[in-house]
Amino acid sequence: MAKLPLHHEPGERYAYAIGIDVLGYLIEIISGLSLADYFKNEIFNPLQMNDTFFLSSRR
Repeated sequence: MAKLPLHHEPGERYAYAIGIDVLGYLIEIISGLSLADYFKNEIFNPLQMNDTFFLSSRR
């Protein structure tokens, strides 16, 4: 990741860091579930968040 080019010059505009994408990928690898299924099984269902869901941008 350190060798990836910047999206733009610092101060030119704002972009979220890619670290959150890496974290999501690690959760998928370690859990063996898609991120959407992991959130559903480990967060939303236990907390009875029945009206909450996660849509992945990866298809």
